[in-house]
Amino acid sequence: MCYGKIISMKKVIMFIICLFLCGCSSVSSSRKVYNEYVDTLKGVKEEKMCSGIEVTFKVDEITEDYINYYALINRNGNVMKNIEALLIHDKETINSFPSIGIYDEDVSLINEEDKLGVKLSGYLEVNENTIFKLLLKYVDKDNVKKECYYIYNYQHN
Repeated sequence: MCYGKIISMKKVIMFIICLFLCGCSSVSSSRKVYNEYVDTLKGVKEEKMCSGIEVTFKVDEITEDYINYYALINRNGNVMKNIEALLIHDKETINSFPSIGIYDEDVSLINEEDKLGVKLSGYLEVNENTIFKLLLKYVDKDNVKKECYYIYNYQHN
């Protein structure tokens, strides 16, 4: 009897270990994708816009020392499946950059009832000028993968 309980306990422990390892590899995989996207964006020199998608950059001064920056991605009624987006800037920071679809669940905007678009937002210390870059990846209604880059040069007054 005691031997059977030990075998059952070993199975339970092995199951828990497997669950833990699977969860860690998922986070590790997401981090790898995130870092690849950051590196890609750092190397982007020119915009590559997606047809029919409107991107607007905004910067609001919150205090004398901090700004709130954000990118609004307006789909203009287009189908956008499996959206991945990352918004970076050229300043040193310990904070992560705003993203969607990399660490979190897939986001798709398919139906007319779905939201108009996506907003990525972050905070940053005020600088004289800052270059923001946006990577946008999605699958369109014809299941064609799209990849776009947008650049915004912010000048502080």
